[in-house]
Amino acid sequence: MNFVNLFTGLLSYSSSYGSSSSDAAAALAATSMMAAFGIFYIIFIGLFVLLTIALVAVIMVSNWKLFEKAGEPGWYAIIPFFNTFMMCKVVFGNAWWGCAFLAPLVCLPLFFIPFLNILVSFAVNMFVMFVSIMMHVRMALVFGRSGGVIALLILIPIVGYPVLAFGKETHYVPSEAKFF
Repeated sequence: MNFVNLFTGLLSYSSSYGSSSSDAAAALAATSMMAAFGIFYIIFIGLFVLLTIALVAVIMVSNWKLFEKAGEPGWYAIIPFFNTFMMCKVVFGNAWWGCAFLAPLVCLPLFFIPFLNILVSFAVNMFVMFVSIMMHVRMALVFGRSGGVIALLILIPIVGYPVLAFGKETHYVPSEAKFF
């Protein structure tokens, strides 16, 4: 039984092609398995997309509330990249800290340099991770929280952001220090 006969046997089964009933059964089984896999794949991708949209919505609504608590317009939360710069302004007192999150763009020209791109990418990503952790620690502190909320913001931000945003005891305390 060849590959072409496997699929054409199901669509146009005829004794003139020399197909047997086992070829038709195999073609039916193969087509059924492919259809089942396709349905599973569509359901899996659909659930993944819905979960992603839900997580983004939770973070966006939480950021909206945090911006409002900080005295900034809430709509800052819905503009990609701009929201990071504005959150850095709220947290650090200076929006230029948002440029740290653009640092991975440095790695793009190094794509074709075999060993250097790995070293530079590692260093840049460690820097971005450090600034992100520093931002989450500082975020909890300027919104009057500490301890467990800092751990939630760093380890499980999908839980930490709503806790920080919708907590009754959360209030914005602008810091005089312009740095960490």
